[in-house]
Amino acid sequence: MLAARFPSVTFALLAATLVALVPSSACAANQDVVFTIDPSQSTFNYSTVGGIYGTYVPVSPGSDTTSVSGHFLVSFDPTTDTPTSIQFIGGDGYYQQDGSMTVKSQSPGVVVDYTGLSFDFSSPVLTSNNGVYQANTTTFDVLGGALTETFTDNSSEVFPAQGYTDKVTAGQWTLAETGGPGSGDWTLSVSGHYTEPVGSGPRNSTGTFTLNAVSTAHFGTSNITTVAPDATQASVLGGAAATGGVTINLSGNTNGGTFTAQQIPNSGGLSQQAIAAAQVNPIFALSTSSLSAAPQIWSVEYTGLPTGQTATLVFHYDPSQLPGGFDQSQLGLWHFDKTANAWEFGGTVNTTDHTITFVTSSFSPFELGRAVPEPSSLALLGLGLLSLAGCRYRRRAK
Repeated sequence: MLAARFPSVTFALLAATLVALVPSSACAANQDVVFTIDPSQSTFNYSTVGGIYGTYVPVSPGSDTTSVSGHFLVSFDPTTDTPTSIQFIGGDGYYQQDGSMTVKSQSPGVVVDYTGLSFDFSSPVLTSNNGVYQANTTTFDVLGGALTETFTDNSSEVFPAQGYTDKVTAGQWTLAETGGPGSGDWTLSVSGHYTEPVGSGPRNSTGTFTLNAVSTAHFGTSNITTVAPDATQASVLGGAAATGGVTINLSGNTNGGTFTAQQIPNSGGLSQQAIAAAQVNPIFALSTSSLSAAPQIWSVEYTGLPTGQTATLVFHYDPSQLPGGFDQSQLGLWHFDKTANAWEFGGTVNTTDHTITFVTSSFSPFELGRAVPEPSSLALLGLGLLSLAGCRYRRRAK
């Protein structure tokens, strides 16, 4: 009956950033970078006109607007200060509205509430016009959430929004190296909207969803290095001897390739609806816990590992970010094994050097944590990060 009315919300923010640790001519290629949305600078708005109940208005001031949080994955060439194109990688990033958007029809007073909406974006290659990219070919997919109609007799109907897909109606992405040339500090902003087909919203109304958001990422020359085919070791972010650094140890002949690592900041308090949507995906699955600690998450990629071979990663964690009195011997890393399609916890911790060694045949994010009884993707950590701990199921051919 109302199957087509789910606001296919859109837009997304953010884009990505990287820069090479070797001469730019050696790695002048697009890289996938995670951008983190800044909820304090990002809003999502819903407005509705027409339909059998007339124009809808906010139930209370601001009830038609919420903040936004989440992550996006964007491919571009960070070896230049002025990228000529960007591309959103579908399936590998999403954002969510942080609260309910509630409006009321002028007559007879039906209330419409959109809650728990989370979205994923993908796009073709978008061409730059002085750092500005048109968004109207960007596709969105609704991963979760619902529309609820409440009538004057307090009865209600709920309509799941998951599965709705469409393209952004109009808008622009803006990518800039806001930290200055060579800094690797990138900001991706979006200002745009999606307008439903006429009459497809609640009771034949037409809804418009507007996103104004800012996302940031750091990916500089220390985040990337080129590995020769006969190399046995490579490092980024200063390697395992530096806080936050990562070293890869290789045995046997590899194909050579690019080794990158990016530290992902906390995305804020994501809703259970968004967590569930991510886990079903699950590209950026989320973990929850009760303790407070700064997240320590690395998104790691190496393009040269032959099928069936393993590599040894050594991560240097920051002990100052752990809760007071925490037993560091309990530390390990959570990682999603793409082959087994399951979460795994492991690693060997060195509490003197503050490193964790992890043997893997697959890459993507690794999150610092500790084992919990019968771990699930809803309770991965005892460190208490309400944050990203996901994996990339696939790598898109570039």
